[in-house]
Amino acid sequence: MCMGDDPNCAAYEQHLLDFRTGLATERRAFLKSGFAATTGAAALATVGISLVSPSLAQTSAARQSGPPGYHHLPANVDTVHWGYFSKILKPQIEINSGDYVTIETLTHQASDDPERMINGDPGAEGVYLWTKEKKGVMRRGAGPGDGGGLGVHICTGPVAVRGAESGDVLEVRILDVKPRPCANPAFKGLAFGSNAAANWGFHYKDLITGDKPREVVTIYEVDATGERNWAKAVYNFKWVPVTDPTGKVHSIIDYPGLLVDHTQTQRNWDVLKNIRVPIRPHFGTMGLAPKEADYVNSIPPSYTGGNIDN
Repeated sequence: MCMGDDPNCAAYEQHLLDFRTGLATERRAFLKSGFAATTGAAALATVGISLVSPSLAQTSAARQSGPPGYHHLPANVDTVHWGYFSKILKPQIEINSGDYVTIETLTHQASDDPERMINGDPGAEGVYLWTKEKKGVMRRGAGPGDGGGLGVHICTGPVAVRGAESGDVLEVRILDVKPRPCANPAFKGLAFGSNAAANWGFHYKDLITGDKPREVVTIYEVDATGERNWAKAVYNFKWVPVTDPTGKVHSIIDYPGLLVDHTQTQRNWDVLKNIRVPIRPHFGTMGLAPKEADYVNSIPPSYTGGNIDN
């Protein structure tokens, strides 16, 4: 049965509304229950586990009769951090338990095709800006200095939950996911992504045909309206050395946000002709900031979440 998660259902919109309405009621009922606020939490605390902290339960109970709040967090140069989680970052927004947040995101591989994934999109243009004079997002990764590329994911946030305490378990429900549409009028109604057979994967050396080692990037398109649940390849290209604005040459994909100049590549427009790949959009990276260090690489998953797409 459709629970508001099947766009092909004839009553999809109503089912989605019912789900969201029921979720708000369910959330308030859960936080009001004695299990969450008293006996259950106390019993679990004896073995070092807490579902809901007392302060969070009290805060939520105090506002349970009111409607949930709704928030919007755009993705731009002021709201994203690149390639790391950090406990010292200032929250971009602060919410109450039970609130709804619409969070915009950006792919960390948009620079593989600026024409389709950056140009005309103010948020992406600011984040990916990199000239000799200015770098939109200076730190990229958890390493020293500018981060060293030790981490690749563009993360929007953080989002702070009022009353939450260190050690709490947070329940986050993703109610809907919509692709970020291309802002270039030439590709209206479409969204694009990039998939790299890169140096860290076995495809780099273990190839049946062609020269090796090599890195190959495939640009694919999806329907930005969500009416089409499959993707198709647009073209692929072999990675060529990229010289960044500092003069450093990157012969392999080793630093996020390197703008590919397609006057230097040979694009294969016939790749995977007549092939459709079923898709179900999801978030590959989301989590809490680990307590162990100020900057934590976004690539390895951990007990706090993180790179969870596998």
